[in-house]
Amino acid sequence: MKWENELNAKFIKLTFENRFTDKSSMERVMNAYAHYFLGQNKGYWFDSRGIILPLSLDINENSMTVLWGNESSEKGKTIYSIADEKNLIVQDFVFKDDSYEPFGEAKYKRLEE
Repeated sequence: MKWENELNAKFIKLTFENRFTDKSSMERVMNAYAHYFLGQNKGYWFDSRGIILPLSLDINENSMTVLWGNESSEKGKTIYSIADEKNLIVQDFVFKDDSYEPFGEAKYKRLEE
């Protein structure tokens, strides 16, 4: 996961790669990026499945909740929470049967630059 300012700091870009083993024991890789327009609390997600999802942001002091998708696509949310100055917790949920069901959680540590 990499966060960076883009286009004169008008957007924040997230570049993301997820490697996982599926139920058939095959390794899978998903690559994605998102552009967040913080001035309007919205953005878009693009991934290697060929999916584009609209994003809606709710930003607090130490967290950001991103609602993704719409009525014609998959829907869910991701919560980014700052644990401390070096650690970020990311929780993922899919919207299914009228509720959010968790499907992933990860802890990321900031790399020293």
